[in-house]
Amino acid sequence: DRNVFAALVLMQGEGDILITGLTRSYSDCLKTLMKLVGAKKGERVFGVTVAAGKNNQIAFISDTAVHVTPNAEQLAHIAKETADIAKKFGEKPRAAFVSYSNFGNPRTDKNKVIEDAIKILDKEKAGFEYDGDMTPDVALNAELQKLYPFNKLKGAANCLIMPSLEAANISGKILRELGGGTLIGPVLCGFEKAVQIVPMNCTVTEMLNIAAIASVEE
Repeated sequence: DRNVFAALVLMQGEGDILITGLTRSYSDCLKTLMKLVGAKKGERVFGVTVAAGKNNQIAFISDTAVHVTPNAEQLAHIAKETADIAKKFGEKPRAAFVSYSNFGNPRTDKNKVIEDAIKILDKEKAGFEYDGDMTPDVALNAELQKLYPFNKLKGAANCLIMPSLEAANISGKILRELGGGTLIGPVLCGFEKAVQIVPMNCTVTEMLNIAAIASVEE
């Protein structure tokens, strides 16, 4: 198996970066590499999709690759790591925990998971802006945020923390197909070594973008 061979080369220090996925399913590649490479100590592997839209607006969408239904602890960790990625891009992170509800209205079980994630960040005194739950339009529109004066964000969010892999993956693929901007990723974060998996419909430009990011991470 080429992924097994490449992972072993990487772990032995004979290679610096592993990029795969062009001819294998994403899930199969991820499963193999999670076993052979694994996460850094104290880290979790997750995926960030970087979306550059109109007016030079940039958003980091997480998790678009790994956690199917993240719990509160996982959401909090994903938010912190996504904020760090935003900083690496020279952006001041503003994280919104995205949902179909705004600050518990309407009330569902999903609200509690987000509320608990925020409590974890509060307890850890996370050094970036974050709040939720909120709908994507409120998260991305500073004017709509004024309808919620208790909102802690001081402007449009640039880190969108998704409630599930389903929501994140669907959002990313809709954006990719509709076009109108640049979409990079999912960019995998948290692996012990520099590992990236591209989608099977990856273009040359997308491959180069992923390779460039992987080289920086390495």
